[in-house]
Amino acid sequence: MIRLPSTTSQTKYRPVSKETQELYLDGDAMPIMSGIVQTCVKYHEKTADFQDGDCLVTKVLKGMGAIMKPPADLTAHFDLAVRNRVKQKLKKEQAGLESHQASNLWQETFRYNYVVKLAEANLRTYHRENPGSAADASQAEAEAVKELVDVVSKGRSAENYRKHHRFWKFLHDVRVEGTNNEMEDTEVRMLKDGLTHILLFRTKGFNRRFFNKTKDSLQTVTGPSKFT
Repeated sequence: MIRLPSTTSQTKYRPVSKETQELYLDGDAMPIMSGIVQTCVKYHEKTADFQDGDCLVTKVLKGMGAIMKPPADLTAHFDLAVRNRVKQKLKKEQAGLESHQASNLWQETFRYNYVVKLAEANLRTYHRENPGSAADASQAEAEAVKELVDVVSKGRSAENYRKHHRFWKFLHDVRVEGTNNEMEDTEVRMLKDGLTHILLFRTKGFNRRFFNKTKDSLQTVTGPSKFT
């Protein structure tokens, strides 16, 4: 997890930009980071059986029929002898819910990649249909954002498209920034692991903050580090 820099050790860090210490100094940001830590801890509490170390994550059921099927334990004879089986079943179900949530948060960090791929496809189509004509790459990306945002959001304002565009790009950049390199030293790898945990266990408060305030967001999250 991201480690707060001490006053005595700040000199050995090289900041990404002049904005990079904002997350540590902003009083509104600290509760958000605390919430992410708590979410991370709760995830591991709910997806592992600490008595035997088994992972309880289960496959997500597909199809409305499977989803709406009543539990077999409730359609058969129920007595106190089945209590342990029922409790274990509930633990596995909860583990699946927690894992699915983390998976969704991680998959969201790839939405900007979809934007780029769709924009590239649109540009290829344009060049094929208009040989010799120049196409605006930034406009193609903006149109790709609009197309994908319309799938996941009801908002149709230019501001909503802009915020999604910058937020998805921000999540992408944090994921890339957090990619570990075996050649890096332990301290840098730990800091990058912290970025990955932020993406996996980010809270609604974190999303609201960086969806609405996206200026220098990557530098705000990475904080003082030796990434560059």
